[in-house]
Amino acid sequence: MHHVFRVEHSVTRLGPFQTNEPFTQMLAGKAIARPELKSPGEDGLPLGHIPFSFVFGCVGLGNLQQWFLLGDACSDNKEIVDRLGLLGFRVGEYLVDDEDCWVSDSGIQAAFHAAHAREEGLVTYHHVGILISKQPSLA
Repeated sequence: MHHVFRVEHSVTRLGPFQTNEPFTQMLAGKAIARPELKSPGEDGLPLGHIPFSFVFGCVGLGNLQQWFLLGDACSDNKEIVDRLGLLGFRVGEYLVDDEDCWVSDSGIQAAFHAAHAREEGLVTYHHVGILISKQPSLA
């Protein structure tokens, strides 16, 4: 089993990098501009072979947080996360079976079948504020 975290919209279940909203496109651009963060394909996930029904997330909350802690100032991070919350995004915490999950070479990113976890009740949702929490509480 893998503990995978993903930011997704509460209604559409799309991730912020999948939308056409200008703010989320800016956020995606900031994340991509950081050389220490690889795209899924650069991190060994075979994009041409991943089923269309799979989505992307990060193994562990700390790995997801690094994609959103983009600014040097805490206020920049808070603004990004507050805006995501206002746009209807939340953090999904998924417990995913091995056969439903492909983990990247670094062990940071994962492509997984979220619908199976949802059907089995193996997902918990959190407020996006958890992305900037120093010591996240998942209780």
